[in-house]
Amino acid sequence: MQELLSYVLNYREDLQLQYKWEDEDSNRPKLIVETQRRFIQQLAHFEKQGHFYEAINRLKDLNIFEDRRFHKRGKDYWYFALRLWSKDQQINLREFDKEWQHRKTDKSKKLEHKKQLQLKKTNATDDGYQSVFSRVDNIHQRSFAIGTEIDTNRIIYLDLDSILQNSIGVFGNSGTGKTFLTRLLLSGLIHQQASVNLIFDLHSEYGRETALQNQQFSTAKGLRHLFPNEVEIYVTDTESVLCQGVLDIQEFYLSYDQIELEDIKLVSHELGISEDNLDNANILYTEFGKSWITQLLNMTNDEIQIFCQDKRGDKDSIMALQRKLLRLDTLKNMRAVVPQNYINQILRSLEAGKNVVVEFSPQSDMLCYVLLANMICRRIHSYYVKKTEKFWHTKNQNDAPRRLVITIEDAHYLLNSNTVRHTIFHTLIRQSWKLYITLFVVERYPSRIDKEVMSELGTRMTGFLNPEDIDAIFTDVAGNQSLRSMMSRLNSSQQALIFGYGIAAPVVLQTRSYDEKFYDQISNRWSSI
Repeated sequence: MQELLSYVLNYREDLQLQYKWEDEDSNRPKLIVETQRRFIQQLAHFEKQGHFYEAINRLKDLNIFEDRRFHKRGKDYWYFALRLWSKDQQINLREFDKEWQHRKTDKSKKLEHKKQLQLKKTNATDDGYQSVFSRVDNIHQRSFAIGTEIDTNRIIYLDLDSILQNSIGVFGNSGTGKTFLTRLLLSGLIHQQASVNLIFDLHSEYGRETALQNQQFSTAKGLRHLFPNEVEIYVTDTESVLCQGVLDIQEFYLSYDQIELEDIKLVSHELGISEDNLDNANILYTEFGKSWITQLLNMTNDEIQIFCQDKRGDKDSIMALQRKLLRLDTLKNMRAVVPQNYINQILRSLEAGKNVVVEFSPQSDMLCYVLLANMICRRIHSYYVKKTEKFWHTKNQNDAPRRLVITIEDAHYLLNSNTVRHTIFHTLIRQSWKLYITLFVVERYPSRIDKEVMSELGTRMTGFLNPEDIDAIFTDVAGNQSLRSMMSRLNSSQQALIFGYGIAAPVVLQTRSYDEKFYDQISNRWSSI
């Protein structure tokens, strides 16, 4: 039911599945669905045919499912109605759980209570705790243990395929464990082969080993250490990294001829470029092609005046454009000529299933971050549009795009209300559901993120926050008063409230430790399953 409702509410069209609402303004709206069984099985990730019928029978028992087929002996064609409580997914999950608990027999309740006691006993020792995590980290079921519920010590695991259907947000003040939670989730995605990952690492915290806060001589391993054959690191400031003695990296240089006019449009707000500047940039691009920026930066005032007389450009506007583009010269990884196109190299790595970390040094100009993130993701978007259109045409699974997760840190630089509509990320977050792309947002100040973007984050994980940021993550969320109450129980570190897709109900949990035992389990991928 959860996956089907998510499909409908996100207006997906990638499966041959027709739907409509009936009595949608009542307190029990009905979702009418007409499709074939195989599409339901694909949507819900049922591995066996029996799982489909088991789910149907459970919904019938709860008076949710209504079979509307005229001939009910067919195996493939299905026409049915789901009698829901609301069009809001969280409300449905909550009411479904209440109904399920109400209808349990006394015997089943006793058995469940016995299981809970046994689980607590198992978790009483650290070794037992870790062994249970090993069992639920199942690469075939795409489940990954994220932590334990703080009240019951019950292990909470995420359905990775479900959370990747929508964009994800991880929030929290500095020191609340936000970075460790992000490392944990990225490790789970790579370990379970749920996606290939592109990570824009603004503070050098994910790819390489990094020092632990307030712990002298203690470090946390990076993704490259945990997955040496599956993670590549590109750095935009090689001098800074090489001074630290890090050799297992790849450089990332950019040349002017690789920057297209569309790329400049995406960062026009950052550079202070006006619409009039862009109109004149188009004249330059038409005249000089790929070398338009180099030609402009080398032009004298007299040459600009002659150009404008010949091409009907505006001298003042082009001179202003020249001054603004000179900022590109300050970027440490900008070169007049580069030996190869590093962006294309990254795209080839992602296509081959490699996870890529693009690392920026602490001294990086924020323009470098905004420019490279937009340039890389604009080309990814173009590639995935073509790949998805081909898959929809052929319906051949071999043509299906590889699921991609794009992680952006300090996301407000890219997703704030003033700039987001100028960037590729506005397009990505609105089209992610149909392009096999999931945006993974990591942010200290969710109040600085555009409200429309926040509404697209299907799964939210948050540590302790300031009041204005709490308001931001709960705006337009059903049951937000209950969620606020749950959040008030958080300690300052390594606890998080998780709600949304991929988890049955909102929960406050103690996050899983990111330590040597975790490293061992991740390294021994096949033996820990």
